[in-house]
Amino acid sequence: MRITVNADVVRQHLARRNLSQNNLALRAEVSRGYLSQILRHRRCPGPEVRERLMRALRVRDFDELFRVEGGDGKSARGRARGSARKSSGGSA
Repeated sequence: MRITVNADVVRQHLARRNLSQNNLALRAEVSRGYLSQILRHRRCPGPEVRERLMRALRVRDFDELFRVEGGDGKSARGRARGSARKSSGGSA
């Protein structure tokens, strides 16, 4: 199973906020190259990067930014959300 970013939605958020891809990379604390690879579906962001992208774009709904490909989508989303909670210090 793969979790990929919905690049069109990311670009819509960037346009609404008048931000560049480089600004997003800085806010999400990832390299510009890695963000580019994520947006072109050459790399899949891990749980921590997914959380940082959501925070940087001020998106609360996992399903708005990410797609789960293959396998049981519900369990993958649950694991992704659980990892985000653990790393942010929240309780499940």
